Amino acid sequence: MGARLDYWFDFNFALQMSVENNKFNYDLPPDGATDVNLLKLLIQVKYYPDTRNLSAPITFVAPHLIVGGGMYRKTTNIGINATNADNSNIETINTFGFNGGIGFELTLNPKKTYLQLEGLVHSAPFSDQYNKKFDNAAAGNISDLSGLFFTTNIAIIWTW
Repeated sequence: MGARLDYWFDFNFALQMSVENNKFNYDLPPDGATDVNLLKLLIQVKYYPDTRNLSAPITFVAPHLIVGGGMYRKTTNIGINATNADNSNIETINTFGFNGGIGFELTLNPKKTYLQLEGLVHSAPFSDQYNKKFDNAAAGNISDLSGLFFTTNIAIIWTW
């Protein structure tokens, strides 16, 4: 779930500010049922290449490149079935990261409504990235949490 605000400088460049929230969970001994919340506050620049002289299908999908960065906050509620009054089972980690990707914008109603599809690669080094908690067969033998992660977004854009 998220919200974004886009500002177009001209037909080729846009600035996007977004707030996105992703939730997922896992159940792994000894922690038990655990909820993870990833909040992203991002600022991105989009570049729309001039497609007027290209074929109609390429012009119709309005491809664009995206590059940006922002604050990533991961909140982990470990063992959510346990009763813990002081909330000591909640871990919050903040980091700054970068992202980049590609997107397509389909016109639904010219100059008014668009469908946007984007894929992004994120690099956000959390302080627990070398945690060995998932390095067992039950967790799929994940040696650590370092590396890139990927997101896909679908958005409806209304302009005025």
